[in-house]
Amino acid sequence: MHAGTTACRLLALALLAASGCVHREIEIRTRPPGARITFDGEVLGETNPVIRFPFYWYGTHEIIAEKKGYFRERLFVHMTPPWYEQFPIDLFTELLWPGWFYDIRVYPLALDPWMPMDNVPDDEKAAMKDGLMERADQFRRMAREALDLPPPPPRGTPPKTDEPAKKE
Repeated sequence: MHAGTTACRLLALALLAASGCVHREIEIRTRPPGARITFDGEVLGETNPVIRFPFYWYGTHEIIAEKKGYFRERLFVHMTPPWYEQFPIDLFTELLWPGWFYDIRVYPLALDPWMPMDNVPDDEKAAMKDGLMERADQFRRMAREALDLPPPPPRGTPPKTDEPAKKE
């Protein structure tokens, strides 16, 4: 009877050790390849064209991709756990499930090329300036509406003062 109990305990221990596992991994692809990847402040390496690494918790993470000659891409991703990682189900899937669960998250990042303003054609510079001025006017209008201010005077009009005109 003692040998049977020991065998059952060993079998239960072996089954418990061999069961349940979740594999969590992030895959980052960049276009163009060769960007340096930083994940939550830790430099992980370069994408050639892909970099894969494990992650251990869900929530919000910061991903930064940098490459010389390109604008830096910064991405905040909020990773929600899948159904099998929700409490109390995760106790079963992590400890007792006789197989594997794979949670692989893929994040593609496209880096925009950086160009010095000296190399930008004049007509493109003018279009950029017009777009910037239009957005600035739009922001001013939105701020005035939010603060309930009167509209500005037309351009070229001298500003009004609250002081009465001085008589000489």
